Amino acid sequence: MSLVEKVKSLVSASRFICRNIFYSLRVDKFEVVDLGGFTMEPLNRKYFKEVIELYADLHDGKSLDRTKSLLLKLAGTRFCYIVKSSDGRIIGMGLYYFNKRDIIERTIHEGYTGLKTDYRGLGIGTQARRCALEHFAKFRFLNGVSSKVSLDNLPSLKSNIKLGFEVKEQYWDDNMKKERVYLVCSLDRYR
Repeated sequence: MSLVEKVKSLVSASRFICRNIFYSLRVDKFEVVDLGGFTMEPLNRKYFKEVIELYADLHDGKSLDRTKSLLLKLAGTRFCYIVKSSDGRIIGMGLYYFNKRDIIERTIHEGYTGLKTDYRGLGIGTQARRCALEHFAKFRFLNGVSSKVSLDNLPSLKSNIKLGFEVKEQYWDDNMKKERVYLVCSLDRYR
């Protein structure tokens, strides 16, 4: 990576962190919610390392990038929820943040949600995401929640549509080498 590319990357990362720290002052931390044998709660710093490891486990060993890791350290209670089993193990997570497009469209981006394999298909993830939508619906400056999904990820796409997300555009992602969709869920239905 050239010096110019490094500087551009640093500037972009700094803007992302500043944008999200500013908007973290406008949203409350996630509340603790009983999901019937499971609990959804805000990311607490004591679980930071476990969440970073969970993310990597759910991404074939690929780590969360440094910028988003820093955001979780600085404002994780407002941008990340964790799902815990009744015995206290972290089995899932949801990560949200503001991209430039989100500021313009008054949305917050659902950057990642996921559950450990043994807990998928039980409705836990959908229930947690619904609670997150209800949480963000409390903030009148937000119109919706945005999301990006690969078309070959049918479970995620179906879950998004079930929750009220609508496809706004379809595009080719050169980095992932996949066809993807950009979706938005209006928060009016959760108010």
